[in-house]
Amino acid sequence: MILKLLVIHLVALISPGPDLALILKNSLHKKENDSYWIAFGFSIGILFHVSVSFVALKGLFNFSDLIKVMKILGGSYLTYLGLISLYGVFRDKKSAPPQDQDQKQTQKHPFLLGLLTNLSNPKVTIYLMSLFTIYLHTLSSMDLLITGLSFSALTFLWFSFVGLILGQEAVRRKFLSQERLLNFCFGVFFVFLGFTTLI
Repeated sequence: MILKLLVIHLVALISPGPDLALILKNSLHKKENDSYWIAFGFSIGILFHVSVSFVALKGLFNFSDLIKVMKILGGSYLTYLGLISLYGVFRDKKSAPPQDQDQKQTQKHPFLLGLLTNLSNPKVTIYLMSLFTIYLHTLSSMDLLITGLSFSALTFLWFSFVGLILGQEAVRRKFLSQERLLNFCFGVFFVFLGFTTLI
């Protein structure tokens, strides 16, 4: 049963989303170990989402109120990330190059950036609740603990692998040749995710 849940979770991780976009964006301005720290932030965020899902399914708090707060905070943060990226694209060419602003976001606190990006997506909690609702009656308390830790570990391993691949010099050169366009796409994507989260 846990293996089936892990397969479903892996498919969800592969799907496009803010976590994947952030790892891709980071690969443009790779600093050693940044991708791993960002992936670690994602994995801790997943633990939060899993915990909230389990507790909510037990009926211990008003889930709808929490989701409303997560939508406001998460949508605002994703929109902020998008605007920062767009600002780097459209500001005066005589100023610092676009990547400088992005590096400030990823190099100072890559773990925190990964954690906040993951936490800012309430759809993760909704997805996990839908998943656990189906299998909750078949899982013991120990199974739930193992599932949560396994989801976290799988998240770290997957995004570390993606960051490793995208951080290869040959791959980075291809990305950097379209840097301004990619930064624009990242900005639009994050702003879109932010607005759709707030709605």
